[in-house]
Amino acid sequence: MKVHNETAQPLSMEARRQAALPQPPEIKLLLISRSIKEAADAVASQGKVLSKKGDEMEARVVLLIPAERYERFSRSLQSLGLLKEISKKPPPAEGSLKVEVTIE
Repeated sequence: MKVHNETAQPLSMEARRQAALPQPPEIKLLLISRSIKEAADAVASQGKVLSKKGDEMEARVVLLIPAERYERFSRSLQSLGLLKEISKKPPPAEGSLKVEVTIE
């Protein structure tokens, strides 16, 4: 029987720092819009984009926004189409908030 041994690589200083930081709360939203590309661009302009991908049928944008701006952010999404909140957690009063918006 052959045993494969792997040696663990030490974590970089940046990786250790990121692991030690508390992760911001996350809220997931579903936005139904006629113009997926325009809606994705409008959503991306609202905060710091962590990831963005999509095609003609669906797009997903993950952003980081200040928690204080969440209400204004969700109202602006209402103007782009039908907004459904998937996460039932209320946003925190302060700090950063990770928002994942799926656009269909």
